[in-house]
Amino acid sequence: SCWPHASALYRELCGKLWIPQMSMSPEHRVPPTTRVHLAEYKREPRESALRALKCLLRLRKQVWGKDPLASLDEFRGVVKLGFSWCGCDVLPFQGVSSLVSMLGRFFGDSASDTMVCLVQEMVPDVVGEHRIVCFYDKVSDTFRKEPLWIENMKPDTAL
Repeated sequence: SCWPHASALYRELCGKLWIPQMSMSPEHRVPPTTRVHLAEYKREPRESALRALKCLLRLRKQVWGKDPLASLDEFRGVVKLGFSWCGCDVLPFQGVSSLVSMLGRFFGDSASDTMVCLVQEMVPDVVGEHRIVCFYDKVSDTFRKEPLWIENMKPDTAL
């Protein structure tokens, strides 16, 4: 668990578990994001969805200064699995009932070991993800950072 990072750090980074914390700071420009845990969803599906939406609305107001919505059913967002790439395992929703349904698709799969879903305000027209690949260059004894864009998969090939 020490190459190149401890397994807990690998899980935090690759599982995208850092996103909710970063969404609390406008400097990082991460859309409002929260987590829903499997146990919470299994106990009370609708209540877990309501809690997530209320959290996102609070972040929208406190971090971004956005006006409140007239109804929770107007809220548009996405449910994501952390260990996914290129737009795979991302389901859109609008409102509470739709969010409950999309969470159920991820949490209801008996073959899945999903314990946490990310719930995020929708960013319209996303076509790719920006990445910074960091590595150690032994020849020059420096760390290098290479920025790149990864195009999202087409909707018919995702999931």
